[in-house]
Amino acid sequence: MEFKYQLEHEIQTKVRNDNGCSVHFEYDESYFVKVASAYTINPRNNETFLLKTATGNTLEEALGEILKHIRLLTEKTPFAVEWVKAGEPNSKRDVSYFFCHDMLEVMQTFFKDKNRVDYIIYKCETRPIS
Repeated sequence: MEFKYQLEHEIQTKVRNDNGCSVHFEYDESYFVKVASAYTINPRNNETFLLKTATGNTLEEALGEILKHIRLLTEKTPFAVEWVKAGEPNSKRDVSYFFCHDMLEVMQTFFKDKNRVDYIIYKCETRPIS
């Protein structure tokens, strides 16, 4: 169990140092394969986005896959999504950043566990690789 907490801490630290977001974990141990999902929570707008869902024979193995995903993000394309919550007058546009293979993956990640009619997407574009 202690190794699980160390992996969670390392994932949380990497994300917080990168973009200031916190990370929340959800687990599903009801099947033979263990599932771990990591969600980022942006403190500026309180929105939650899926970072990664991974499977393994143990939760530690699944968390290790999430950590590996974070380390390999630079091999994916950086995207910026400009959006606003629908029906909220005077709300300013937010920009959220994702590392994905393509725009479809960006939209799937953005809308994971969200009602699509609650958001207006103004722009989704690739960003320069720094």
